[in-house]
Amino acid sequence: MHKFNSIISVLFVLLLLPSCQDNTGKRYSTGFSQCMMDDVWRQAMMGFQLIENQSSF
Repeated sequence: MHKFNSIISVLFVLLLLPSCQDNTGKRYSTGFSQCMMDDVWRQAMMGFQLIENQSSF
């Protein structure tokens, strides 16, 4: 049973190692679609998205 737990632990660590890589070269952008801008909430969301987009560069 101890050997089985050791094997599972090693496999678990090996699966997690790729997530520790430095991915600074990759960029992701998130967009959203709004067909009408007559709602205050939609206008505020668009303003927040513009601010977020400008601060990410």
